[in-house]
Amino acid sequence: MMDNEKIENIENVTIEETVEDIYAVDSATNEEESVVVTDGETITETINIDGEELAKESEQPVSPVRRFFSVFTTVALITLTVIMAIAVILNTFVFFKVRVSGPSMQPTLYTGNRLVANKYGKIKHGAIIIIKDEKPDSEDWLIKRVIGVGGDVVEFENGYVKVNGELIDEPYVKEQGVTKHTQNRIEVPEGEIFYLGDNRIESADSRTFGTCTVEQVVGVVENWSMLFKNWFNR
Repeated sequence: MMDNEKIENIENVTIEETVEDIYAVDSATNEEESVVVTDGETITETINIDGEELAKESEQPVSPVRRFFSVFTTVALITLTVIMAIAVILNTFVFFKVRVSGPSMQPTLYTGNRLVANKYGKIKHGAIIIIKDEKPDSEDWLIKRVIGVGGDVVEFENGYVKVNGELIDEPYVKEQGVTKHTQNRIEVPEGEIFYLGDNRIESADSRTFGTCTVEQVVGVVENWSMLFKNWFNR
């Protein structure tokens, strides 16, 4: 240690001397300046009174992998929340599930099959629809296939069905050539639907109840749900 070394011109400073270091505490900034003399070189560091470095604080860099997983987790949570919200809305206001009961739509559908119907689905030729208020003294809904819509002329010839003079292809019918009707020609009124079951021998449909109105159709079965109709059979 240099006995004759002197620190001058430091205002508002308290000087403390040790064997190896000289510390100067600035009362104005509450910071401590350490002057370390080593082999003739002077190294100055500035620290606060709690011992934390102020001169240079370097932050540890976040690794790209860690940053990626952080962003991925946030995006995944947001996406999952949005999907769940959309699913709840669709299930409440757009889609509903139905369970088939009875043989009238065989071989396409059997008792226990479960389907998803769209409240706003398009009613078109060949679509499978859910009809309400059609059976007298019963609240049961019917599940049938659209054959004719408003303005169509439906005819029965030798057990087959014609719409507007053309024989329609019905690969879904259980037995071909057995469709019977007491009236061979039906003109479907506007806003109404002529419907039949695929099991023409056992189905009670427009041949029994007449046409239904569009307002009576509560849903149209989604084609994609036909792929899963057997998953939840009871």
